[in-house]
Amino acid sequence: MNDSLNLLLAFEISVFWIPIIAIVGGFLVSIVRMLIGHQQKMTELIQRQRENAALADRVHALEAHLADLTEKVNQKTLPPDDDRSSSRD
Repeated sequence: MNDSLNLLLAFEISVFWIPIIAIVGGFLVSIVRMLIGHQQKMTELIQRQRENAALADRVHALEAHLADLTEKVNQKTLPPDDDRSSSRD
């Protein structure tokens, strides 16, 4: 008799805890899903920032190279100011 009473009490306790565990588990699954989504978004953001930084470095290098080439072209095509003034005199 004592065994059946213990079994009945154990069943009642489990019937009490099952909905509570299910509700808490549902909240935990939602929280974990939000955290994983946030982590994925942050990873994408960091990756884009790294790519943008790499592109910015390339743009600066190209600008410096273009300025150097422009200077070389100007030196080859434009005569110095001193030569123009001496030829007029």
